[in-house]
Amino acid sequence: MNKFCLQTNTAYYNDLTEMLMAFAPYVVIDLDASILFLSQKYNNNELNTEIIIDGVNVVNRIDTINTTDDIIRKRLEKRFAKFVLYQYLSSVTSKSLPWGSLTGIRPTKLAYELINEYGENGINRLSSEFFVSDLKVDLVKRIIDEQRGIREIDEKNVDLFVNIPFCVSRCSYCSFLSGILPQKKKYVLPYVENLIKEIDLAKRIIKSNSLNLRAIYIGGGTPTALSVDEIRPVLKELSEINAFEFTVESGRPDTITSEKLELFKDYGVNRICVNPQTFNDKTLTLINRKHTVKQIYETYNLALNYGFDINMDLIAMLPDETEKDILNSVTCAAKLAPANVTLHTLALKRGSVFSEKMYNNFSVDAQRIIENAYKILTDYGYNPYYLYRQKYTSGNLENTGYTKRGKACVYNVDIMEETTSILVAGAGAIAKRVYDGGARIERCANVKSIEEYVNCFETVFEKQTKFWEIE
Repeated sequence: MNKFCLQTNTAYYNDLTEMLMAFAPYVVIDLDASILFLSQKYNNNELNTEIIIDGVNVVNRIDTINTTDDIIRKRLEKRFAKFVLYQYLSSVTSKSLPWGSLTGIRPTKLAYELINEYGENGINRLSSEFFVSDLKVDLVKRIIDEQRGIREIDEKNVDLFVNIPFCVSRCSYCSFLSGILPQKKKYVLPYVENLIKEIDLAKRIIKSNSLNLRAIYIGGGTPTALSVDEIRPVLKELSEINAFEFTVESGRPDTITSEKLELFKDYGVNRICVNPQTFNDKTLTLINRKHTVKQIYETYNLALNYGFDINMDLIAMLPDETEKDILNSVTCAAKLAPANVTLHTLALKRGSVFSEKMYNNFSVDAQRIIENAYKILTDYGYNPYYLYRQKYTSGNLENTGYTKRGKACVYNVDIMEETTSILVAGAGAIAKRVYDGGARIERCANVKSIEEYVNCFETVFEKQTKFWEIE
């Protein structure tokens, strides 16, 4: 085990810290350990990046940066800092990371940038310049291929995200600021009232700017934690807008009923989620899910009767699960043949129970499991169509959405590739205005808590109105 106390004269301490943590458990951060000092200094247009361990220079790299654009300069500085640190850590641990020196959320977005700059072969720079493994480069290539005809660059395109942050219990891996029912029941009706006002604002924005609404996505939380009468006004308001895709992230099998599914169908919803997370009853109890494996099957079969495209979420690397357990869940989901399967790799999110307990499942090989899951899903006719990464993810891996041919979720592609502006309604939602195909993005975040959204809604409304330049 290698222990380091990281110091740097750059502005990229957080990114470098993420790189160190990605090498866990072979590298740990220890304030009393050897000082790893990463230095960057300019000599005219030459950038010298060094790593100094306890005063001894162990790495030195010189790169020429010819640009007057401050954004590009900083991007290159950070890139070279991460290059150098990755190469050093890889050499002292004799380990390679599947995503190499990348610590960002959206590897495919970088791939598109490389293709735009260098042509179709630019994607191979993921390997040569960022040390991404051949398997992950191939994954990105397959995703880009699957996104053809879905990913669009048009500043008139928008999506609408509606957040309903209520749940029936808090999952042990969750860090969202959601309201647990029935404790937060008193906020539901005033929250919905404000939500409708913000949806109406979104409708005005779409109309006044002649925007094209591609997708509506109701997320959470667990939107189906609300009763039929509570969620009906939201669906009615949204049904008055035409969108190609209308998704409700139903999530918990124990919150889905025939009455709610009938309601969704009546108001134009065409996609829902039935999220098992695992097909292991023991694990479901451990992660504080209030349903059984039997209920997963019952709810899925019920939802099929209404003709929805269904997504199923799974999480790999949950506590005490073996490789056999995890791959069994993948196989169970694949056999049901939903339109989409999203395979997450457990991330220790700040504020979650697992993070507080510093849980990590080092007893199994995360990389091998994800590779085997990929094989299972592709053998069952699924293709990867989007991915994203999170901080503190097991094995420094990724979350990947898989789709049957022609069944990809447009909203997931739009939100991950950042080519489409996002209108929002609800606490914690972040609006985005995308310019120049994603080269420039402006954001406007709503207040995070349910209480603030209910009590300070006028401020929320004014902020979004100003952001979208609506009179």
